[in-house]
Amino acid sequence: MNENKKINNPKKLIEEINKLLNESKNCDNKESILKEANSLAEQLVSITKVTYDEMCDTYTDLRGAEPNERDKKMWNVLLEYVKKYISTNISNVKLLDVGTGSGRDIIYASKMGYDVIGVDNSDGFIEHLNHLAIEGIIPKDSYKKSDMRKLLFENETFDVVRHNASILHMPIIGKGYMADLAISEAYRVLKPGGLIYLYVKKGDSLEFVDTNESLGGRVFQFYNYEMISDLLERNGFKVIFNTEQEGERNGSIIKWIAVIAKK
Repeated sequence: MNENKKINNPKKLIEEINKLLNESKNCDNKESILKEANSLAEQLVSITKVTYDEMCDTYTDLRGAEPNERDKKMWNVLLEYVKKYISTNISNVKLLDVGTGSGRDIIYASKMGYDVIGVDNSDGFIEHLNHLAIEGIIPKDSYKKSDMRKLLFENETFDVVRHNASILHMPIIGKGYMADLAISEAYRVLKPGGLIYLYVKKGDSLEFVDTNESLGGRVFQFYNYEMISDLLERNGFKVIFNTEQEGERNGSIIKWIAVIAKK
């Protein structure tokens, strides 16, 4: 096995990852196989990062200046659980928005009253956020460049960590890798009793998808409820809410799963 081999075709990468993950189920050297799968997954994630760097302006225009009605509904659901488990005084609630992109949700969360910080690993989006800060639209200290697998914050900093359509770009490899690593980082930076919110596309496969919106190809990890529950629970969380949503985009129906879990 070669952890450093390069494969330029994303779909071939996914085939190789799936092959390795199947192989790891019945072997003695599981860890070395997972390391190789993780190395290939890293290439997929890097391709997706470059895509976001290049199309961040198009993405910002397509998704609009504020959340759609479905997203606003889920913001309100999260608010209910925040008031129930953390505080009714939202100004005291520190929220981390992971994969914050254009900064739309930083602005919306601030209007709701949260003490919010957004993070993103895309250089294109960070440049966009820099412009928003210069224009005075968002505070200069309301965002930071950070990989969701290595958050640049101290332990137990936040009350809420929000992954809205962001964790879905991290393949599931296994405990300590990719999606698991992102969830374990969320656990680390959450205060005791803190909440994590995940919003992912429904399915059960790893795919490289072009949504035909001039956004290019990106890796998507699709989830069913069992998959997302297992991911959260093996990293220390207890699921306290879940629901399914449907939305139309570019003529297609997309099914989503939203989950809230408690540290």
